[in-house]
Amino acid sequence: MAVIGTAGHVDHGKSTLAQALTGIDPDRLREEKERGLTIDLGFAWLTLPSGRELGIVDVPGHERFIKNMLAGAGGVDLALLVVAADEGPRPQTREHLAILDLLEVPSGLVVITKCDLVEPGYVDLVEEELAGTLRDSANFTRLDAGYKNNVIPSEATAHIDCRFLPGHQDELLDTIRELAGEHVDLIIDQLGISVDAPRDSAFVASMQAAIQAEDPDAALLPYCLSAGTDNKALEALGIHGYGFVPLKLPADLNFAMLFHGVDERVPVDAVRFGARVLRRLLDDC
Repeated sequence: MAVIGTAGHVDHGKSTLAQALTGIDPDRLREEKERGLTIDLGFAWLTLPSGRELGIVDVPGHERFIKNMLAGAGGVDLALLVVAADEGPRPQTREHLAILDLLEVPSGLVVITKCDLVEPGYVDLVEEELAGTLRDSANFTRLDAGYKNNVIPSEATAHIDCRFLPGHQDELLDTIRELAGEHVDLIIDQLGISVDAPRDSAFVASMQAAIQAEDPDAALLPYCLSAGTDNKALEALGIHGYGFVPLKLPADLNFAMLFHGVDERVPVDAVRFGARVLRRLLDDC
């Protein structure tokens, strides 16, 4: 029997999705039903029209129950990363995705729930935000052609910003060449690298120790980021860079939606927490 596991932020609809697929409520504890919150692992199953049987492991999304999530995610054949359209990716979305990567879960699907609670165009924004960390991307950022309105240009140039996952560079460039066709010349203006920093190192252990000294329940997990420009330059010098920004943010602050926005902000207490963690890290190094 193949096993499917859910993953995602608290209250994004993982249990509801499992029940919709199987007809079985995975929340089996009385406290779970009273609070409307998954606390422990839940189980459901279904038989496909082909006769194949599937098991579903439903995991809690709250940060307090991350150990239960770890127990449920181990050994699944496919993960359903559940993201609510009205909130988009939240802290446990990225944390659970990092855990799935760390456990080398072989396959996964992204399921966007609660689409009926938002305007249709907002679902597209959530999809775009997710795509940046789950797959290669290519976006037209500039188009140039001609010099007068009434003259057909002899050539046109399109500039494309590409972001590829580690090990996907050749595949992405081959896809762009195929889509462009034989009459279009592909010129690489600037070629960066996709960095995959090592996870098993003394420095990573020091980061873990520094953050757990301030928050014993904290977990240090790898994640995929579509930016990280400085780390690419450091990698060329043989220096591994890590996006270690230890801010302890409140659960109701959707920082991902504020990032690089006109109202980007974090609480002062979050900055103070990060300063203490970084001081411990520097002292240890």
